[in-house]
Amino acid sequence: MAVGSRIHEYFENFFKYIEEFPRSMWQETIPAEFAPNEKQMCMNFLCREDERYETLTYDYFIPYSTELWCQSENLMVRGYIDRIDWIDKDENELMIVEYKTGNSFKDVQLRQELAFYSIMLNDVTENQFDITHTACFNPKLNMYVEWELKNRDIVNATKKWDKLKTAIDTLTFNSKCDSFKIDICGRC
Repeated sequence: MAVGSRIHEYFENFFKYIEEFPRSMWQETIPAEFAPNEKQMCMNFLCREDERYETLTYDYFIPYSTELWCQSENLMVRGYIDRIDWIDKDENELMIVEYKTGNSFKDVQLRQELAFYSIMLNDVTENQFDITHTACFNPKLNMYVEWELKNRDIVNATKKWDKLKTAIDTLTFNSKCDSFKIDICGRC
């Protein structure tokens, strides 16, 4: 299993089993078989979550969902959203959180990706929620960035998706897909 997949699985399991571990034992949830760099990423995550725990009530600390599978027939796309946090339960406001484990952190691309995730989530849930914020956490770089989701982000992501979909549908898309990517996407 690749590093990114192991880290994502650890983050998901952290919230799945959090009630079994008091806060003082969070560090003990890091798998012993993880390499030193993976253990450091987990420590960075736990430090970030400890800060969140200090500032939020427990029902806001626990995400609305982790590793949520979405399949949009309208958009003809499917995939996982890493985490969805509550912003305001009374107003049904959510924040989409993306985990990245690479060596770089590309702000513009992330904002577009997360705006698209909000479009997909709204489509799948029939606009049941108001996605007001997006965020990205990279435990390798120990960086957390949060953005207010603006209408222009949605408009830009929609335009980009429409352009891509048209290029694929008209066979003018220069596909660089291999068989692995085609199996995931199903569009090329």
